[in-house]
Amino acid sequence: MCFNEDLTTVETTINYRVLAGVEDDYFDFSQEVVSAELDGESVIAVRGRSEYYSNDVVQGGFTESVNYSQIVGPFMLRGLRNEFRRFDETGTEVQFSFNTFEPPRETRFDLSAGDSYESEFTFEQQVEQDGIVTSVDNFEFHVVTRFDGIEEITTPLGTRAACRFTETTTQTMMGVPTENEQTFWIGVGNGLVLDSEPGAGEIISGTINGVEI
Repeated sequence: MCFNEDLTTVETTINYRVLAGVEDDYFDFSQEVVSAELDGESVIAVRGRSEYYSNDVVQGGFTESVNYSQIVGPFMLRGLRNEFRRFDETGTEVQFSFNTFEPPRETRFDLSAGDSYESEFTFEQQVEQDGIVTSVDNFEFHVVTRFDGIEEITTPLGTRAACRFTETTTQTMMGVPTENEQTFWIGVGNGLVLDSEPGAGEIISGTINGVEI
């Protein structure tokens, strides 16, 4: 119910609009699932593009992304690497960055209500500008993810059944830990994050393979 197999099926297209937290501001996302190779292994990749709009006018160029992962059975993914390319209004690339997870970050959808799982990984982030590495940061993560169950939520899409998850994350950099908690709701049947707290993130509209969610 919480996992939509289409989201990991090659040639699936996903388009959605998300509130940006400011009135009349939003992000538009377009994504496609493709087959790929990473470090000599066959993986899936989600290629995406995002744009930020204010009063229906795009602001500050756009971002292209590629998220690489492995499918482990029908209810688990392993996140491997994320890449981001930032372009200005003229279409010129101004920044490239990538994140790697070691070991791969697991995302599970095989839980019963009240169950949780833990994951530990190192997150490395490298940023480049004009082909020059400008920063490399390493973070240690310990994440506890709990499936709270299915409940109804109301968003701009209407009232929908959603799987509620709570993540408690401890992030350590240079020996200093910080902890935060986030709750997010994944739509039953469509598998997209409909809302999250704290912060903005409500989906206003969306399609999967051209079908409205």
